[in-house]
Amino acid sequence: MGNPVEVLKKYWGYEAFRPLQEDIIQSVLEGRDTLALLPTGGGKSICYQVPGLMLEGVTIVVTPLVALMRDQVQQLKDRNIRAVAIHSGLSRKDIDRELDNCVYGHYKFLYLSPERLQTDLAMARIRDMKVSQLVVDEAHCISQWGFDFRPSYLKIAEIKELIPETGTLALTATATSQVRKDILESLEMKDVEVFLKSFKRENISFFVLDEENRLQRLYYFIKRIPDTKIIYVRNRRKTREICVKLQQAGISASYYHAGLAAKERLKVEGDFMKGKREVIVSTNAFGMGIDKSDVRAVFHLDLPSGLEEYYQEAGRAGRDGKESYAILFCRDKERELLEANVKKTFPKLEVITRVYKALCIYFEIIPGGGLGESYDFDIKKFSSRFDFSLLEVFHSLKQIEAAGWIHLSDSIYHPPRLMVVVNSEVLYDYRLKNVSLDLIINTILRSYEGLFSVHVPVNIPAIATKLNTSTEKIHSALQLMHKEKIFSYQQASDQPKITFTLPRTQSRNFSIDVEMYKFLQERANDRMKGMLLYTDTQSCRMKVMLEYFDEKVNEDCGKCDICRGMHIETVTESEFAELKSHFLKVVERTPQSVEHVLSTVSFIKRKRAIETLRLMEAEGWITLKNGMLKLEK
Repeated sequence: MGNPVEVLKKYWGYEAFRPLQEDIIQSVLEGRDTLALLPTGGGKSICYQVPGLMLEGVTIVVTPLVALMRDQVQQLKDRNIRAVAIHSGLSRKDIDRELDNCVYGHYKFLYLSPERLQTDLAMARIRDMKVSQLVVDEAHCISQWGFDFRPSYLKIAEIKELIPETGTLALTATATSQVRKDILESLEMKDVEVFLKSFKRENISFFVLDEENRLQRLYYFIKRIPDTKIIYVRNRRKTREICVKLQQAGISASYYHAGLAAKERLKVEGDFMKGKREVIVSTNAFGMGIDKSDVRAVFHLDLPSGLEEYYQEAGRAGRDGKESYAILFCRDKERELLEANVKKTFPKLEVITRVYKALCIYFEIIPGGGLGESYDFDIKKFSSRFDFSLLEVFHSLKQIEAAGWIHLSDSIYHPPRLMVVVNSEVLYDYRLKNVSLDLIINTILRSYEGLFSVHVPVNIPAIATKLNTSTEKIHSALQLMHKEKIFSYQQASDQPKITFTLPRTQSRNFSIDVEMYKFLQERANDRMKGMLLYTDTQSCRMKVMLEYFDEKVNEDCGKCDICRGMHIETVTESEFAELKSHFLKVVERTPQSVEHVLSTVSFIKRKRAIETLRLMEAEGWITLKNGMLKLEK
């Protein structure tokens, strides 16, 4: 299918590739194992999607996030490219059918989680597929040295035995040299071509600000920085609180976290992408797969747990190459809170064991059972029933997952699904005996195909509208027919899912690898120290960050708060004269608040401006009373 540039132009409308993309694509087309490290916004998906369209067969993409799969598949479908995602929201029959479609060449891209990739069903079908390339996205998850280690990634290499002639492409945005080494070894990549784009973002100014009244500073920045902005906070409660305060200040803002209903999350994402909201306040749940080029600033009101996370989130600013900002608010209390949170990330081993036992009781899993089974999981109900704190459960689940017992997926909306579980004769007899349900059954059969062989997604509000009735009545009717074993009715779900990757064992046999536990604990502490070093440094911020990623640079960036001298309070005589003249004009006619007076100068000069006002007050030029600055006549 032509050459890479022609494919790019046909499906994406771009005239040329970004730096390194074409080199990576050429390596893939030549069948070489390839490792590509492209910073956030570097266009990683293009690197496998273009060759995937040019090569014969299906591209298998392994990625950890269901939401990311969904977004990628939808974007491909919007371009009339055939793609499918296999995840825990599908029934076994649905998965079987879609994998068969991949065998018969009906799809060009197959997205799978690493856990789903390793099922007997997937492996049996992959053996029969014509696989053009194996793509491992978020490849840093394969490394115990990485910030998001997932044990299931360690088993990806097993699938290569089924497709020995297929090249592997590993992609990530953040990886130290140790993580890169782990990726190559774990994926058994041979004769590998490595592409490493500099982590330096020339167009982003990185600032760390010690501000007591950070909301006032946020208002200041938001009003002066154009286009859209993202504000990251640590917990869900703060997303709403900050959003409300921004709205009260007349700023168009929305908030986002994983606990929102699926439709609400999609609306927030859609409004953000269309530019209908100036600001989005979010936990770190927002951003993966969101490719918006004109984000001018990313703010952090809490410290991320490490520089990998911070770089990835801050890197969502300025993807179009224009001047942008990454602003981190940090005081001593944030540093203390980060240290406390890292400790909470590793619950006591006995607590982890109790959570695992409670999990098996909660889902009624017998010893030896549960392997491969997925369950909707409501962490609040679970914690309340077994008298755990939410944080205890969350962090224990992460450790149980790291030990390989379960997989915890992100929440995603799964629509209701229906399948007829009787033959046509039995269904006909049922309709005759249940006249009140006949019209509903008839409408469903006319509206949806394939109901006798697979679970089909159905739109209950649409069915209710056709029948001029309520969604509650349709739902009740389907529940009744499910109970009477006429339909199999899978209700809509918007919960995270827990999948058991090993059979349930007795509590006395449940174990966490203590050495691994301690190793991960040490790595978390190392990442925390890297984050604290970044906030405390008196050297160029960009240089400190690049050195963390093993990239040596000689020159300072010239753009961060350190390079711009924002931390310097000393005022030169000429600067004092200039600022004094300016401030006297500001307060000449009427007293003004300190914050207003400071807002009239560049935030880069803020500390020197504060020192100038202090000197002016000492010299009797102005007086400060009740927060208002007044000119002394």
